[in-house]
Amino acid sequence: MQKIKRGSFFGAWLNTVDRALLAAVIIVIFFSIIMVTTASPAVAERIGLPQFYFIKRQLVYLALGMFIMLTISFCNVEMIKKFSLLGFIGFVILMLAVLFIGEEIKGARRWISLGPMAIQPSEFIKPFFAVLTATILTQKFIDSKFSYCFFCYIWICCWVDCFTA
Repeated sequence: MQKIKRGSFFGAWLNTVDRALLAAVIIVIFFSIIMVTTASPAVAERIGLPQFYFIKRQLVYLALGMFIMLTISFCNVEMIKKFSLLGFIGFVILMLAVLFIGEEIKGARRWISLGPMAIQPSEFIKPFFAVLTATILTQKFIDSKFSYCFFCYIWICCWVDCFTA
């Protein structure tokens, strides 16, 4: 594969990114824009919202997601591992808080209300869980105590499955 000039900041970043995965993400982004653009105006009008309500909302969340994705891609692996552990612990605490201060929406008590919006901690914990799982499984090659790490992994999987179901 051809390398980009290392002199530029963008070139240095592009050399560290999985280009096939980046291309797949871009294709999914464009497909989502097309789908929302074709399907949502009729739905928005039917429920009494402006015609382009869902399109604007998709573009706002798309911009936010792209910003987060690009920001994380500039971080080193050790920082991402530490951040994922902190994020996992934080959202576990929020999942437990849902039991006490959670808001019931459409018959399910899985949401925490934050003013005009509500979040579902079980959805936010998933990327942190994926990175944490990868970190635990890589311990096999770094540490001889893999059986302990594997036990922790199985315990975490069962625990997260119980609380996200």
